Amino acid sequence: MGSLPAIFSGNRAEAEHFINGVQAYIWLNREVPGFTSPMKKIALVLTLMQGDKVADWANDMGQALDELNPTTDNIPILWTTFLEEFQEQYLDTQAADRARAELENLTMKMPYIDEYISKFKDLCCKSDYMMGNAEVTYMFLRGLPKTLLKDVLKAPQAADYPATKEQAIQATRTQQLLQNILQQCPQVNQTTQPYQPPFVPCSGFRGGAFRNFQCNNQQGGFQTNYCPLGYMGNNNHPYYQNQSNMARPNNPQYNSTNAPRSMNNVLVPMDLDRTRFNRNRGGNPNFRGRVANTGPNGQIR
Repeated sequence: MGSLPAIFSGNRAEAEHFINGVQAYIWLNREVPGFTSPMKKIALVLTLMQGDKVADWANDMGQALDELNPTTDNIPILWTTFLEEFQEQYLDTQAADRARAELENLTMKMPYIDEYISKFKDLCCKSDYMMGNAEVTYMFLRGLPKTLLKDVLKAPQAADYPATKEQAIQATRTQQLLQNILQQCPQVNQTTQPYQPPFVPCSGFRGGAFRNFQCNNQQGGFQTNYCPLGYMGNNNHPYYQNQSNMARPNNPQYNSTNAPRSMNNVLVPMDLDRTRFNRNRGGNPNFRGRVANTGPNGQIR
């Protein structure tokens, strides 16, 4: 019943796995006549040992088995003694050290929390670490990804290894669910949308606070390189003198005579020509009469 373990060729890393497989097979067939005999158990193991690395030892064990009396020596202690000889000959004495080194570098890959827990437990057993102590819990946390570790260490923190392991499982499920939701409903990046101004003047628009805006085309649109009148750029030069590729706008010079109504509250220069003209036309009647009665030499008539 069942299948035999694989052939053992002397690899020390496989010795423990091999002997455990043999014992499991024997236990599975314990009700079969003859499987409870220690001598037949030893003969089964020697049959599964093949190769140059194990040939000499298997032959020596076979010769020793032939010298025993099946009637008096076929007792349970014979099987126990054989297992001790096998472990001393082939079991890896550095297995615990290698397991500790592997445990130090063990890390989890998202979202495989179950594989990480299983591997961690197996290495702890091979390293002779006692599950549940503070050192084991610290090594378990150290192998978690940073994003998962932050969730596990949130208050309230777990008091022991089983609680820490359960928090890691729940945090992994939560992050996996969140990732699935975000993948199904991606958020729209709002920063890629072009800016739309709230007001777009038509071509030829003049007046109010928008008189200095110019349209780029007949469909309208703000001038992207707008600057206020009188703005001085670098080196105290007018801004438009620093822009070689920009046409200078046609800005009329307003005064007190031609300023539009939209500039009622804006200071503008006084029209001196208009004032001088009105004064010469005779705003003072005495002055007008004096000029009329003056002769060519300036004498009053």
